[in-house]
Amino acid sequence: MQTSAYMAATDSDESSGDDSELLVSLFEQPEPACSVMADLCDRGGRAFPYTRSKTRWRKRPNDELKYLRSQVAELEYLLAALHQSGRRPTVQAAQLQRLSEANQSPKVYAALVENRKLRAMVARQLQVVKTLQSTIDEHVRMKAQKLPWPSSVEAPDELMVAILHKEQQQHYPLFDDIKER
Repeated sequence: MQTSAYMAATDSDESSGDDSELLVSLFEQPEPACSVMADLCDRGGRAFPYTRSKTRWRKRPNDELKYLRSQVAELEYLLAALHQSGRRPTVQAAQLQRLSEANQSPKVYAALVENRKLRAMVARQLQVVKTLQSTIDEHVRMKAQKLPWPSSVEAPDELMVAILHKEQQQHYPLFDDIKER
């Protein structure tokens, strides 16, 4: 037997809004028919003033108990085997640890010594670079003071460019000499 709401849902090709209304109407709860049901609903929908325990213990079938006991026995056997096999690699691991420490100690010491030497070399090279930079800066300042600049503000641009070009050409050999050292 089909209800009219079910037939309307299967026969109609209307929009999804009508479908949602139809679904809501299918799942609506009917109003209580009598006042006794209304009193029961006043208690929060419960038939009794207290709630019953929802968890009930069920007895497991004997077959399931036998299966679980066999699983426990197998897992305990596996655990015992793993405990026994776990002891031997611990001794081997300690031996391997001592062997690796014996091999690595001289290598680590040699690497640390080499690292110190390289750091000292880099520090000396940085000191040389700083000294060269300060020497070059001082040399450029002294040359700039000796540079014969035209005293007139209205000196031609070509004269200024020629003087700067001449100074630049004089500095190139100086820088080349410093690089070659």
